[in-house]
Amino acid sequence: MQTKYTYKQIWLIAYPILISLLMEQLIGMTDTAFLGRVGEVELGASAIAGVFYMVIFMVAFGFSIGAQILIARRNGEQQYKEIGDLFYQGIYFQVGMAAVMFLLSYCFSPIILKRIVASEHIYEAATSYLHWRVFGAFFSFSAVMFRAFFLGTTQTKTLTLNSIVMVLSNVVFNYILIFGKFGLPEMGIKGAAIGTLMARILELGIVVIYVWKIPAAASTAASTGWTVFLSSGWTY
Repeated sequence: MQTKYTYKQIWLIAYPILISLLMEQLIGMTDTAFLGRVGEVELGASAIAGVFYMVIFMVAFGFSIGAQILIARRNGEQQYKEIGDLFYQGIYFQVGMAAVMFLLSYCFSPIILKRIVASEHIYEAATSYLHWRVFGAFFSFSAVMFRAFFLGTTQTKTLTLNSIVMVLSNVVFNYILIFGKFGLPEMGIKGAAIGTLMARILELGIVVIYVWKIPAAASTAASTGWTVFLSSGWTY
């Protein structure tokens, strides 16, 4: 039997994905906008360190794409218990990979940056940024597995809300920490890294609370078995 989809149905699934991807790019734009007011050194260092971290993040993102394909297939086959198995296996792998990438970055990023950055000032600023930024791997690597689940089960609207909250919190945290507002010390580029880290923690926290506290929020929630997140045993 052939299933037909309208353009409207495709659009309703696709547009939240487009918005979430746009929100992701706004995080880098926030760092650029704020650090451009701090100094040229900080601006250049954040760009170099940002690309370096993106290379690390792509390892997790690539794995999540594979997991998303398998989750979507199991969802179409209505094998919902296997979605839970895939999700947990993905989380375990991502956390382990985050630990490996964290250690590698923490140990070798200063050596790598020393060889590719000529300016000593930019090098010091970039390493200061990465020193805090790589802690976010544990949270962003886990978050992309939730993203794979929501995309694989076509619950894409959750991504839009979560991305908007993440970007807004990143703006607030960066503003406070970079410029030293509300009695906090002015941290400059280090504040940008810590602010983004805090936004990533909030992002993961929101999605965990969402699946824990609002099991009936999405139209397919009952059929996809939200309880896969709540225990190691499966309930359907």
